[in-house]
Amino acid sequence: ITTDAGTGFMHESFSRHDAANFTRPWFAWQNTLFGELILKLVNDGKTDLLNSIY
Repeated sequence: ITTDAGTGFMHESFSRHDAANFTRPWFAWQNTLFGELILKLVNDGKTDLLNSIY
């Protein structure tokens, strides 16, 4: 959550010293998988897990 550099997306890789220093600005596969996980959790009625993130 804290390494998206304000973009709202996960990146392929990033500097542990500065999350704004990342490789490709759009690297779709991990964001797609994360989206699928969110949908699965919602469909399985496990929204309490999602709500506990923040």
